[in-house]
Amino acid sequence: MAHRLLELVTRVIPLRRKRASVVCVRDGQLLCVRLRDPVAQIARLFVPGGAVERGETPAQAAQRETLEETGYRIRVIPDALRVARYPFRWAGVDIDCTTHFFGGALVDASDAPQPRSPNEPAYNEACVWIPLSEVDQALGYHPQILAAVRQVLDQVGAPSTVVPQDAR
Repeated sequence: MAHRLLELVTRVIPLRRKRASVVCVRDGQLLCVRLRDPVAQIARLFVPGGAVERGETPAQAAQRETLEETGYRIRVIPDALRVARYPFRWAGVDIDCTTHFFGGALVDASDAPQPRSPNEPAYNEACVWIPLSEVDQALGYHPQILAAVRQVLDQVGAPSTVVPQDAR
């Protein structure tokens, strides 16, 4: 009942959400998460990310969300940034998203990912690395997200990026 009421209200007043995501490349592959919409039951790939919480900068949110969703510690590349505003539908609700897409680098490429947060929702099915040659196909379901990811990939030159030891 509450979900249906939220859906009706958001048809009149769309939800607005400030988000942050990371575009992280390693060995010619893009870090992604497979998320399944809990209502539509469609699974798609996304770059890791989520809501910017109160008191948090978009860069901090991008780092936190990436660790929670994938188990990887990353550092954002502040000069590789694209802010995009786009409509998105999740769980039957229309959302007006403004997302800060940051380039990101693994803190240590040799580290295995940390265990994902036990609070991570069931709709987060997996962390996957996809070849850069498959980005258009994997993210093509949403042209604005794909365009933002592509722009950040261009900004970072799309090579594998690892934070130098002395920059940690």
